[in-house]
Formats: sequence, C-alpha cells, structure tokens
Amino acid sequence: MDIEERYLEALARLTPAERMARGQRIFHDARELLARRIRAEVRPVSDERLRLLVARAMYAEEPEICAWLERELERVRV
Repeated sequence: MDIEERYLEALARLTPAERMARGQRIFHDARELLARRIRAEVRPVSDERLRLLVARAMYAEEPEICAWLERELERVRV
C-alpha cells in the first residue's frame, strides 16, 4: 500500500467535523505561506494591504472577486 492510499484511508476514518477542521487548517496554512511570501517580496506592506494581496492570490481564478480586490488595493496603497 502506498502513502496516498494510507492517507485516503486515514481521511475516510475522520468524522465530518474532523475533516472540516483539517480543511480549515490547510486553508489557514496556505494563507500564512502566501502572506510570508508576499511580505518578503513587497516591502513595506500594511496588514490591510497584505490581507488583500493574499486574498487576490487565493482567488486568482475568480474574476469578479479579483476586480473588487484590485479596487480595494487601489484604495490601500502601502
């Protein structure tokens, strides 16, 4: 049995609440990794602008959301 099969079996044993909690942790960790990368690339950056830049990266495939984020980013310069 390979690692992916073991992982899928372990996921199947989780309760719905545990799966939701795991998904939330993954989402949070992804946001944190993006924030660190953006902070390293864009200095200085305020917390508000960082939040918007992270959201833009996470929702890059959603044109309406990205359009709104771009307008917000114009408002928040640093």
